[in-house]
Amino acid sequence: MAKASTGLKMHFARSMLTHSLAWGDVWRVDFTFPDNDPGYGVDRAVCWLPPHQQWQLEFAIGQRIPPLR
Repeated sequence: MAKASTGLKMHFARSMLTHSLAWGDVWRVDFTFPDNDPGYGVDRAVCWLPPHQQWQLEFAIGQRIPPLR
């Protein structure tokens, strides 16, 4: 993730690590690109590790959701 963020010039903001029995460890991080308009929405990466499986990764771009606190 760090290597990708450097090449894309992503700036990481707040992040959150949680755990649930169904999803395992879940890491969420909000990020921005240098040329994003502030009213564009929230960009978020979510990584999770389900029990006995491999890490999963999803990017959500321009979501109409509140930023992480």
